[in-house]
Amino acid sequence: MSGTFSTSGLGARGYLMMSVTRFLHTGDWQLGMTHHFLSEGAQERYSQARVDAIRTMGRIAKEESCQFMLVCGDAFESNQV
Repeated sequence: MSGTFSTSGLGARGYLMMSVTRFLHTGDWQLGMTHHFLSEGAQERYSQARVDAIRTMGRIAKEESCQFMLVCGDAFESNQV
């Protein structure tokens, strides 16, 4: 989900000034999460798919001229990653 945040005010000559900040909001990546019911090969593909999704979000943020990406929730499943 990308969004914009606008602030407005009067410039030096009294004209209305607008500034827009674009950002991409995401969360709960939980990198390093394991699913014990998956086979070893499936677990590797699952983990790689998460990393690929983050790369895709970075590409989208760049294409949409976002100034930053806001990551809420758990970025990592544990501190062992």
